[in-house]
Amino acid sequence: MGIKIVSLFIFVIFKLFSKTYKIELRGDDIYHRLKRSGKPIIYVVPHGRMWGLIYYTIGRPITMLASQSRDGRLVTGVLRKLGYQVESGSSSRGGIKGLLSLIKHLKRGREIAVTVDGPRGPAFKAKPGVVLLASKAHASIIPISYSASRSIVFNKSWDKFLLPLPFSKLTIIYGSPIKVPDNIDKNQVDQCCLAIEQSLRGLTDRADRLLNG
Repeated sequence: MGIKIVSLFIFVIFKLFSKTYKIELRGDDIYHRLKRSGKPIIYVVPHGRMWGLIYYTIGRPITMLASQSRDGRLVTGVLRKLGYQVESGSSSRGGIKGLLSLIKHLKRGREIAVTVDGPRGPAFKAKPGVVLLASKAHASIIPISYSASRSIVFNKSWDKFLLPLPFSKLTIIYGSPIKVPDNIDKNQVDQCCLAIEQSLRGLTDRADRLLNG
């Protein structure tokens, strides 16, 4: 099937499933404090946990970065149908260019969301582009992840993608902001990438334990 048809199918499934979800938030005071401060916000999300987070943020002024791969074009089609603005790019194909183009969105007061380990992984491994973006835009990075009470996990995929089933409870957890220095050097970039990876792993494990024991 063509990309447009598959995107439409995923969009329909998403809309049907999401009407039944219930949300529990943890740590969202972090977001509200930063929002009141006026500081630009960049969310970093694990690729395998994007479904529930896309549902949760519908209607907010968020621009997302999607890869130029076939899977990325599928995701872009779905996101645009849901009302998101999408920039093309990834860590491997047009990534730095795509990330830098997001600065104009931050200056307009929009928020940015990036699956930092996409499009090919390894899972949770943050790429440097988002750290460079945060440094140049003087933005705060907020890690965020979730789990679901009823789900299918695609264990054969590199990201172990989690699909919440209908009538699931989604527990969404915000992590502490990661501060990125201005005029950042390579060692600092590496340290920030490691901090992002550790935070996303911790948030995901915590969400899984809360819902699944």
